[in-house]
Amino acid sequence: MGKKKLTYREKWLKEHPKIVFYLDKEKYKYLSELETIKGIHKKDLILNCLNENLKIYENERDKIKEFVKDEIFRKFIENPAEFYFYIKYKFRVEPILFSIPCKYCGKEIIVDHRDRKAKDILRKTFKYVHVACYRANE
Repeated sequence: MGKKKLTYREKWLKEHPKIVFYLDKEKYKYLSELETIKGIHKKDLILNCLNENLKIYENERDKIKEFVKDEIFRKFIENPAEFYFYIKYKFRVEPILFSIPCKYCGKEIIVDHRDRKAKDILRKTFKYVHVACYRANE
């Protein structure tokens, strides 16, 4: 037997997950006042706030990328533990892995910041290479 084809509504519901949350009376009153003042529905007020926060998130993500390019390895080499907390609290992300280029092939070598030896690994990285690259350049 063939699968039953989804209706338009079923497809829409599949693409638009439902979110339910509760507000305390004070926040609900504030939201109702904003609805009256601005002349838009509560749902639209909430979606507007969400969209603004998504824009902020996008900007922060770009700042993180720029920061990584300029400062990340220097900060990590100096103090891995401090680096971890700095990234975690400044950018509200959990740094787990980072990469550095192989001396020979330029491909990434992935390093885990939680590795106790990561500081030494990073210092020595440009002396060490992928095994295959080392053999190819012997």
